[in-house]
Amino acid sequence: MLRALLNRVRAGGAEEVRTLRQRAQEAVRSGDLQDARALLERALALDPASPDAHSDLGNVHLLLGADGQAERCYEAALAQAPGHAAALANRALLRARAGDRTA
Repeated sequence: MLRALLNRVRAGGAEEVRTLRQRAQEAVRSGDLQDARALLERALALDPASPDAHSDLGNVHLLLGADGQAERCYEAALAQAPGHAAALANRALLRARAGDRTA
């Protein structure tokens, strides 16, 4: 019974994280990067192990010109999911832009 309750709580949290990520993507499309950042930070407060939310936040930081923060977010995504395609690609692009030819 307790396990079923925990599973329902986790499922609800996962759904809220998806909703927050969707809202953040809409905010990016409308140019409201600060709102997108705040929404993704809320998503990560709910699920700090979400590689997608870390990667999305990295993209927002990249758009804001905060390259160091973007790279930390991509690294966090990759710590949770080493093969995360978006985080790998975006980290490589970020490093290449910075002149790291080994990216």
